[in-house]
Amino acid sequence: MAAFRGNRFNILFYDAAGVYYLKSYMIEYLTRHHGSDLLKAVLVDLQSDYNIVGCKALGIIDKVVTGSFLEAFEHFYSFNFGHE
Repeated sequence: MAAFRGNRFNILFYDAAGVYYLKSYMIEYLTRHHGSDLLKAVLVDLQSDYNIVGCKALGIIDKVVTGSFLEAFEHFYSFNFGHE
């Protein structure tokens, strides 16, 4: 998970892409380590195809739309205002 400065509207899309990418590792970890009821609920959610398809769709939106927009905006902002 990345640290976002300034406008954080892209966090949902970026994190959903991360969940989709790391899904199998997260499921393996949660099945081996029995935790609280909250972690059991997270495991059930990760095993749901409906939730994973939603994460995949949000991840695609991140790669195609919002991630590209933020990169262009940050480049423009740093070029015009001298910020990093």
